[in-house]
Amino acid sequence: MSKYPKLATILLLPWVAWCCVQMAVAQAISSSPGLGAAAAAYYVDGASAQASDKNPGTEALPWKTIQHAAAALQAGDTVYIKAATYRGDVRPARSGRASGWITYSAYPGEEQRAVIEGGVFRIEQKSYIKVSGLKIQHVAGEGILAIGPGANLVISGNCTYDTSESGIAIWGVRWRSDPGEYDFKAVTNVIVENNTIEMACDGGYNEQLDIANGVDCFEVRNNILKNGTNAIYGGEGIDIKEGASNGKVWGNEIFNIRRYGIYVEAGASDPAYYRIRPALLTNIEVFNNVVHDNDDHGIGITSEGRGNIDGIKVYNNLVYGNGADGILLYHYPGAVNSISNISIFHNTVYSNATRLTYSGGIAADHDIAQNVVIRSNIVYGNPGFQIKTDLNPRAIVDHNLTNPITGAEPGTAGKRL
Repeated sequence: MSKYPKLATILLLPWVAWCCVQMAVAQAISSSPGLGAAAAAYYVDGASAQASDKNPGTEALPWKTIQHAAAALQAGDTVYIKAATYRGDVRPARSGRASGWITYSAYPGEEQRAVIEGGVFRIEQKSYIKVSGLKIQHVAGEGILAIGPGANLVISGNCTYDTSESGIAIWGVRWRSDPGEYDFKAVTNVIVENNTIEMACDGGYNEQLDIANGVDCFEVRNNILKNGTNAIYGGEGIDIKEGASNGKVWGNEIFNIRRYGIYVEAGASDPAYYRIRPALLTNIEVFNNVVHDNDDHGIGITSEGRGNIDGIKVYNNLVYGNGADGILLYHYPGAVNSISNISIFHNTVYSNATRLTYSGGIAADHDIAQNVVIRSNIVYGNPGFQIKTDLNPRAIVDHNLTNPITGAEPGTAGKRL
């Protein structure tokens, strides 16, 4: 978690009832890998002179490569990967099951010393998979990539470094495919937790941590994203986009990113690919994050095309030192969509707009968004304005503490600090 003492100022709110019954299974596997009475444990040790993929995979006679394990593991099995450098992609051949996940774990005590060099850990159309404690680096592509359809995935305690595209990406279906064929639930029940993503999107595409294109029931929690400054196409930090639903983004720290720290974005929903209906980004909570010292906006909510948005809550975040607005609700140029039920409350937003000094604290720059509420925030020291709603005068703005009160702030009902 954050090294910054300001994190202690964020108050935790009680959890609301989680939307998916099966998430309880994913929570259990997050702390207890290798469930299942028939589970077997195997070992990979690329540094051992005894290692061979012809071995039985015991600790005394380990396998040589992670990919051999990926081809061999059955439901309920766990492979422990010892400290070494492993090259090439890893592609799990099988799914686990509810009573027996398949777990890929660094050997205890050797977390992030089991290094995949130049290869993608690629989970495609698989379920009940956990990946834990690995380091993936120097990849011309993603670090860890999951593409559905599938369900019940846990990505925990890994480190990705210097990937040309996302460090971690969960896609319901492939880019330019229609998640409407799966009712926008192509991948369900996902936990991405306690990972470190550094130097992602290094000259490539997409965003540093993606939840995209039909992912339902997910948590992105307690991750650190940093030093993603070479983005050319995309490059936002945590991006929840294109028909994602019923998700929580919390406890993360994002800093020194070239673009938005957290981006909640409904997507273009290009009719050439989204043939059933445009995407709906719905029921997303963004809370208890620390978003600071990024080049662009801290937290953004928008749609870049036909994608619709309903039910976004942004609360209890600490947002400071970013180059543009701290929190921005934005009408993307040319986008035709509906946006409704946006709540921004209990955030502390200060000293933003370090690069674009006409920017400020919290901006509701979306003229057609409905039912926007900006309430009980602490907003100060942002040069252009503290709370701005001139493009959405219907927004309800009350019980905020601001200092100074500057910019176009009709109806703030705020108080000076």
